[in-house]
Amino acid sequence: MAIEGAGGEEWLSFVKLGGYDPRLWQERLNAARQRIPAIRQRDVRLRLVDHHGAPLARTTIDVEQVGSDFQWGFCGWGLLNQLDDGSFDNMPQVHTRRLQQNLFNAINLMHYWAERNCDNAPQSEEYLGHVDYDLLDQAVTWARGNGLAAKGHPLYWPVPKALPAWLARYDLETRRRFLEVRIRQITARFRGRIQVYDAVNEMMWEPTLAHTATRHWPHLERIEDVADEAAQVLTWARDEDPGARYLLNEYGIGRGDHKPVPVPANTGETITHDQQLDRFIALGRHLVDRGQAPDALGIQSLPGDWNDIAMLDDTISAIGESTALPVHITEARTSTKHLGDMPRPEALERFADYAEAVVTVCFGNPHLEAFYFWGSWDLIERRKPTPVYQRLHQLIHERWRTRCTVTSDDEGRIAFTGYTGQYQLHLRHPGGRIGAWPLQVPASLVGGLDCDLRIPGWQADHKS
Repeated sequence: MAIEGAGGEEWLSFVKLGGYDPRLWQERLNAARQRIPAIRQRDVRLRLVDHHGAPLARTTIDVEQVGSDFQWGFCGWGLLNQLDDGSFDNMPQVHTRRLQQNLFNAINLMHYWAERNCDNAPQSEEYLGHVDYDLLDQAVTWARGNGLAAKGHPLYWPVPKALPAWLARYDLETRRRFLEVRIRQITARFRGRIQVYDAVNEMMWEPTLAHTATRHWPHLERIEDVADEAAQVLTWARDEDPGARYLLNEYGIGRGDHKPVPVPANTGETITHDQQLDRFIALGRHLVDRGQAPDALGIQSLPGDWNDIAMLDDTISAIGESTALPVHITEARTSTKHLGDMPRPEALERFADYAEAVVTVCFGNPHLEAFYFWGSWDLIERRKPTPVYQRLHQLIHERWRTRCTVTSDDEGRIAFTGYTGQYQLHLRHPGGRIGAWPLQVPASLVGGLDCDLRIPGWQADHKS
């Protein structure tokens, strides 16, 4: 039986846009909203002291959160194309990037070894010996210069369309050596500049490098063999950049989705999205037990419609609870196509309802630490932010950010409860607000933060 997107694009068969019934997600949405403060906030207790260690009593401080340690990312495919085709400085592109910068704190930057299904994909070695990471370098430089964390996607994707055609001329050991060189080149060149990588992409549906020539999608390999290949990729990458974080990224998995994929696997058996989730969990646990675990496990959009938010929540929880590894949403993709001829303003309002629900449920799941959007999400139209953009901005930059004013007691102590991330403290003086003392409230902190904070250039006898 033929399915849509054969030859490496089989994921297209799982795109089932449909549904809009907020009643089906209201219970999950309400529960997530109630959980978010306990999951995402920490108690902060500081004693402010001057350079002699004397307490800064009765001093008024404006507490301003300037960054979140939860990664909200977007797809950088468009940016890479602009750098490549010379349209980077065109004003419509500049305007769009500025809006993206104002919403997100991370960007996903593609560097495919090859991508033969797309004529505008950022590729690095389509022809043997013609290795080019300069485009990626430009994009990483732009991202870091504009306050965005850079993510690399992917180091290794075992689907044949993403392997250079010339690779097939060589025996298995030589192919592995070429793969090793690629991974070491990227992670060495961008050491300290790319913070996160999708190290291995979509391995549950694809063959290992040993069986690429006999691929039959869905291609199911033994978990031990997939783990061996993933562990080798992780080892090479960590040798060159031990400070980066490395993910295994997967699609087509969903807790409770028991409908068989319409094509038998290479083994002759049928497979469901729920079973693929169990296999992905088994892979993560196997690597954990071997001491070769990735830093997180990534999942893409579920094979369902807008009303499957509960399934998404359950899938994240199943992975996190079973493996004890953090989870990332690596490629969240959707649109309004299923709304048909609905007037555009109404369609965007419904899309905004869905966007708010899905990011809130995800932010309210204790296992999730990143959410990357893939595609436009109808965020910007005619150079203006849409209701979808506005709703997300209100959540990410207002509701889930901390800003408050506190006054120290006689011992110089202040206390507040805030979302994890980066802060600046501004002390008030009769002459005006001064200073921007940095403070980090990390998500990894268990309990609260309780310490002294020295304020250089400030004396205890100054009064606010």
